[in-house]
Amino acid sequence: MRSTSKVPVVLLVAVGSFAAPAWAQAQDLEGCDEIDGFVAAGDYGQALVELGWCERAISELHFQKILDIMGVTILGYEPGDGTVEAVMGFSTIEITHSDGATQVRTTFASGIGGMQSPMAGLGALAGLASAFGVREPGVEQVRIGRNTGRLTEQSDGGYSLMVTLAGGQMLTQEGPDGDLLQEFAAQTISMLEEYLGR
Repeated sequence: MRSTSKVPVVLLVAVGSFAAPAWAQAQDLEGCDEIDGFVAAGDYGQALVELGWCERAISELHFQKILDIMGVTILGYEPGDGTVEAVMGFSTIEITHSDGATQVRTTFASGIGGMQSPMAGLGALAGLASAFGVREPGVEQVRIGRNTGRLTEQSDGGYSLMVTLAGGQMLTQEGPDGDLLQEFAAQTISMLEEYLGR
């Protein structure tokens, strides 16, 4: 498995977009040191402002770390550019891998600042339905390590695999073959869990 150079990130917040340089992130993180002082002085409004900037800077670093983890060669598939979208309390990180003939698209959804992604909540409900024996046409329940996945055959002949992780995050992968997606997901989840824990 070969690591590539730093994968570019495009972070979208609400309807805007930005790509903060490293020095800007450093300035924002320096502001984190001032929060205690504002709270001690009773200036809670300014403390909240600094907390917002601090959370934004740390979130950028967190998203970049996840994208870097996924931005490696997996099963001979080379990574392309990745994107991050952060809107209304949750984020989605997307990257496409290719072997030159076929592609696998991976989407990682999670909440921001410890919040659980609404999409991940839907995935958990879907997994619970499978556990209780609810079956849907074209949907197969599969085991990915210690996680349960839902493998769906698409109308175009491709497949989609959705796995809800222990932390509430949701990993979705789309590609041409169901067996390939299961192997792809197993490696991706193993790498993510080393950083995110379980």
